[in-house]
Amino acid sequence: MAKSNSTPLTDTPVYKLTNGICRWFLISLLWLLCSLPLVTAGAAACAALGEFSNPENTQQHKLIRDYFRRFGRCFSLATRLWLLALALLALLVLDVTFYQQFTGSTGWTLPVAALILGNLILGFLRFGFYEIAVGHKMGFKALLKRAGETMLLCLPVWAIMTGMDLAVFSPLVRMPYFWFLAVLLPGLYANVHCMLIQRFLRRYGPEADA
Repeated sequence: MAKSNSTPLTDTPVYKLTNGICRWFLISLLWLLCSLPLVTAGAAACAALGEFSNPENTQQHKLIRDYFRRFGRCFSLATRLWLLALALLALLVLDVTFYQQFTGSTGWTLPVAALILGNLILGFLRFGFYEIAVGHKMGFKALLKRAGETMLLCLPVWAIMTGMDLAVFSPLVRMPYFWFLAVLLPGLYANVHCMLIQRFLRRYGPEADA
């Protein structure tokens, strides 16, 4: 009897696509649920990144249980980093507003500079969340240092993610009837961000991923 050379269902492009979309959808819903108090958004983001940073999670696993397990593990460190970033962004907005009112300036130079600085803070936050998500055990100061080092190694990733922000949110602002697609964005962003960072880190040897 001839052996069957049929491709397993789990290896087909259709299965991989639908499985990926389902993961994006579930992770996005979990992120939205866990981010409702706002202060917990950092831990929710780390738990989402953790789903896609582990290659083993492409196989069948208890996604919801694993998400909440990561959420609890990341909560303390991620919340401190999240609150620090919020404070820096709020201070940046306050400084720009105060300066414009004090000087009467209506130019675009200061707002553009503030926007660039704000994107750098957001990028640093993303890399910090990634470091927490992959399970590195460290103190807060060590986390800040490691996030900065990873960001410097992966500056093109920061540029790509900034471009992705513009490409995704600009059309959504102009076409609000597509906002229903936003339910996939947290999972999609977590997947793309992890994939890009891991690909860039491989260029610097296995020790960079350790």
